[in-house]
Amino acid sequence: MGTQKSSDTANNYPETLPDPPDIISRTARDTFGIPGLFPFQRLVISNILEGCGFFGKHIQMESFRNQIVILPTGSGKSLCFSLPGVLLDSITLIIFPLLSLISDQARRLQDAEISNGKLVGGQSKEERTVFWEQLAAGKISFLLTNPESLQKESVLKRLKELTIGHAVIDKAHIVSERGLTFRPSYLEIGKILNKLDIGQITAFTATAARTTIDHIKTHVFCGNPVHLIQGNPDRPNITYRIIPTLSKMHDLSMLTNYASGMVRPIIIFCGTRKRAVHTAIRLRLRLQEDQIFYYHAGLSKDERKVVEDWFFTSENGILCATSAYGLPVDLNMYIL
Repeated sequence: MGTQKSSDTANNYPETLPDPPDIISRTARDTFGIPGLFPFQRLVISNILEGCGFFGKHIQMESFRNQIVILPTGSGKSLCFSLPGVLLDSITLIIFPLLSLISDQARRLQDAEISNGKLVGGQSKEERTVFWEQLAAGKISFLLTNPESLQKESVLKRLKELTIGHAVIDKAHIVSERGLTFRPSYLEIGKILNKLDIGQITAFTATAARTTIDHIKTHVFCGNPVHLIQGNPDRPNITYRIIPTLSKMHDLSMLTNYASGMVRPIIIFCGTRKRAVHTAIRLRLRLQEDQIFYYHAGLSKDERKVVEDWFFTSENGILCATSAYGLPVDLNMYIL
């Protein structure tokens, strides 16, 4: 049983001048409340804006139109595509592997009062109608979706009628780690983006081996030249521990008990749906608490939304989840 602790990095940005001299810094401050940017962020953002012709077509650099960005968790990758999307007149298309990540990004954009829309499976006819009407009217700046939703020809036909300036693939390592097994839709991303004629494409991930980078180049960028930006993946504020145990449930109860002093909220990742359910139920009984729930892909859309909304605002909750939840928030984590 391992533990990982990730702290909020919002206050780790360097201080800058009270009145930022350039449009990128001003947007970071005025729209996102961030006083300054890390060098890697500024580089990636500048490349995206240049690739989209924001500073003028005459200085557009072909090598920056395709980017693979490898930056550690907590280094502000989402700002790297959110900030340019605010400045561009065109739509920013963001592809996520999990619905929970889509919901989390939608909340972040809504908090910044940035228009966005979700294109996912299970939406009603009425929801889709409103979605397409808002897109056509220019009321959506960020389109959040997953690769499976982009495979329908009817969807592609509608998207071709729009101007999508930048396409983002978040958690791009999924192309290699899962696309070759049970997420074949990830292997079609490059072909889909070519059909949509999107010139600026950026793939983001926290870490990637050489083989993973090669798979991303092949399946996302279709072998075209790619500009690689890679930071040091080491995060000194993240710790890992392996705890030898004779009874996982006993030790987990001791670790998550208020008396242990562990900061909440807490997420417990479980290998199966059954284990996620059983762990939540047994912890409720052992800790005598009712703010303990489970999350997995077998829940209905409405059930998942209820749990996501609860956990996002919870100050002392415990969530037992499979990898269907992902890791979109900063919290304490246990792996069973």
